[in-house]
Amino acid sequence: MPSTRNVACMLCNSTNPRKIKTLLIPKQNLCKCRNDGLVYLNQRLGEKEQKEVYEKDILKNEAYYRSTFNKDTENFGRILDIVRKFGKPESVIDIGSSTGTFLWCCAQRNIKKLFGVEINKASREYSKKRFGFRILSSIPKKGKFDLVNLSDVIEHLQNPLESLKDIRKLMHKNSLIAISTPNFDSIITKLTQVKPEEHLYYFTKKTLRKTLQKAGFEAIYLKSTSRNHSVENFLLSSTVKNRMFRYAVKAILFLRLDDITEPLIRKTKKDLLAIAKLE
Repeated sequence: MPSTRNVACMLCNSTNPRKIKTLLIPKQNLCKCRNDGLVYLNQRLGEKEQKEVYEKDILKNEAYYRSTFNKDTENFGRILDIVRKFGKPESVIDIGSSTGTFLWCCAQRNIKKLFGVEINKASREYSKKRFGFRILSSIPKKGKFDLVNLSDVIEHLQNPLESLKDIRKLMHKNSLIAISTPNFDSIITKLTQVKPEEHLYYFTKKTLRKTLQKAGFEAIYLKSTSRNHSVENFLLSSTVKNRMFRYAVKAILFLRLDDITEPLIRKTKKDLLAIAKLE
């Protein structure tokens, strides 16, 4: 059985968090810092064990993200439209690039210098083969980029604060960083995004802003939002690994209620999007 470990709050190093127990959140070792309000998973897998989860595609993420290509192009297109209000990137590195959809959206906007970082070998090989992108297995030590993107990545990291500090090395004074992550102030996120195998941190606007500040960034855009989803694709997602949710999704599809359900999901503001620059 994999070993687990306790962790301190990454924002203040407190080791006396309050456990979170509600009807919506099963017993998953979630806790909340009494000082900063940061919600995170305690008694978690170590870095080596967690890395194996992604390298070996244990959660079948590659198949899921291939199935969501059309919806994701809409979502990533909106992110790029917001980014362009603050700058016109000519070089992009997508950390956690998965199957390459975000980079594809960048290519459609004539951004030429594109790099991805993806730990999952199946996703890395797929995006190389389908799109021809240069996808690395780890963050490069050299190079500067106009835009660093982390879509649904920060919540997976062992220590997002330290990772963001490292990412600063990839940026110049005019660079931007775009971060999207589940919004823990949303009831939908509390119902569907508590995933101890994957999600180690659960951010709100307040804690995401504070994390960016402590890492040396200034948030110039930070809003709650929602992305487009296909209910059918949820069957491939780790979100509905729970039997109750799988039955619910199948019932929605059987009754042909997905045309009603999908717009309702978009109204829940279950995600956060931050655009930040170096301080």
